[in-house]
Amino acid sequence: MLKKLWKNWNDKNDAKLRAQHEKRDAELGKPSQQTLNNRAVHAAYKGYWKTALAAIDDGADVNQPINSKTTFNGNAGSYTFEDKISLTRVAMQEKNPAALAALLDRGADKDFIATHSTNGRERRESLAEYAALKIAAREKSYTDIVTQLLDAGAQGYEAALFAAEEAKNSDAILLIRAGQKKNPETTAGLPEDARLENLHALLRDATPEQRVKMLEALQEKFAAAVDGTKAETPPAPKPANKAALRP
Repeated sequence: MLKKLWKNWNDKNDAKLRAQHEKRDAELGKPSQQTLNNRAVHAAYKGYWKTALAAIDDGADVNQPINSKTTFNGNAGSYTFEDKISLTRVAMQEKNPAALAALLDRGADKDFIATHSTNGRERRESLAEYAALKIAAREKSYTDIVTQLLDAGAQGYEAALFAAEEAKNSDAILLIRAGQKKNPETTAGLPEDARLENLHALLRDATPEQRVKMLEALQEKFAAAVDGTKAETPPAPKPANKAALRP
């Protein structure tokens, strides 16, 4: 009942905002590209997808980047994260598969939903990566999406598994483990910078409580690794056999 009331309220406001834009455009003409872009983003964040899609149909860029910048200060140093996300990612955040499908039908790029820059080092994020690592494993309502994306080759199993375990989402845990077994992921060959980027991204997206748990787990692993690789004390040299040294 509440879900239906929310949908009706949202649809009503969506229609109202779209009517306002149509009235403005009829009086003043087609707005500029940037105004259409802003209109699409503003509507999308409110969940008014009919208005957002109408702006795209009128000329807004379906692949426009939405910029944000944050700084995280920790004991290991300061990290500046600059993100550029897409409208497809907004649709995923809102758990709106219909909006996502409509964006893809209008030419949304599956290979760009976000670009993350950590202290100036940039990496791109695909639709599959975002859904599997940042949302799908945490929410039971995304279980079907997890299945589809793992079948499509989405990886990043450790981060996804951690998120699923934190959410106590047993269905997602089993799906991720099955995907890992079917299509193993190898990180040993990644350059050190790439592994650090993955760690920075995981820390950035985690809650403060999750960051503490992850850092504690990393410290335990590092300590175990040091203890396990500690060099053994070389044996004392045996006294030379004087008889063997005689000419």
